[in-house]
Amino acid sequence: MKHLNRVFDKNIISKLTKDGFECVSKKNNKFMIRKNDGPQYLVHSGPRHKLHELRRFLKYNYEYILNI
Repeated sequence: MKHLNRVFDKNIISKLTKDGFECVSKKNNKFMIRKNDGPQYLVHSGPRHKLHELRRFLKYNYEYILNI
């Protein structure tokens, strides 16, 4: 696992898990994020530009604001 993946896991995935989201690892670098039976989102842990799409998804579907 690359360094960026560990940083993503530590900062984002752990925060989402603490706030009640399920973050299921699909492979070493992809996570399926959902809460209860709501909509789910597949996110790649590498590129930082995907983080904005994840924030938009969480805000639109769950009214959750991701602060890092």
